[in-house]
Amino acid sequence: MISNPSISSPNFDDQPEPSESLVVNSQPLEPPNNINALERDPGLRSPIWKYPVNKRASVRKAYILLGPFQPKLSYPLTNHGGQKRRFQSSWFKDNPWLEYSIALDKAYCFPCFLFDTEDSQHHAFTVDGFQTWKRVSVGDNMLIKHEGGLNSPHHATMQKWDLLRNPTKQIETILESRSLKDVEDN
Repeated sequence: MISNPSISSPNFDDQPEPSESLVVNSQPLEPPNNINALERDPGLRSPIWKYPVNKRASVRKAYILLGPFQPKLSYPLTNHGGQKRRFQSSWFKDNPWLEYSIALDKAYCFPCFLFDTEDSQHHAFTVDGFQTWKRVSVGDNMLIKHEGGLNSPHHATMQKWDLLRNPTKQIETILESRSLKDVEDN
C-alpha cells in the first residue's frame, strides 16, 4: 500500500454529475464513495475509462493510494504445452508495477491500468491479462517486452504514475516553490 500524506483521499462526490452517464450492463458505472469499496483484484475491476470522464481522476487517485494488488500466496499450477507452471511472487520484486488476479490467475500492469484508454491497442496487461508463465522465465520474457523502451506506452504510464505518487515532482509544485523562493529573495 502506498502511504503518501500529500495525496488526500479522493472524494468521488465532489464533482458535478455528468450530463450523460455511462451505462454498463443497464446500470450507470459510478465510483464507490469509499476507497475500500474499490475492486482490488485486477481481473475483476472495471477499467478506469468506463467511469464518467469527470470521475476518472478521483478513481485513479484512489487506486494509486491502494497501490498494485500483489498478493503473496500459493499460486495455482497452469498447464502450458504439457508443462505445469505458476505465477511467482518473486516477479513483484523485479516488476513493482506487476499485479496478480486471484480470480483469473493472470498478471496485469498497474500503471497501464491507471492510464489505459478504450481505443488502446495494448489490452494484454490491462483488460485481458497475461498468463503464459513460461514466457517469463525464458529469453523471450514477456514482462520485459511489455516494459519496452523509453518510448513505450508502458514507460509513459510509469512516468505518469510516478508523478501522481510523488506530487513534489509535479511542475506546479516546482514552480510554486521557486516562486516562494523568488518572493523570499526579493
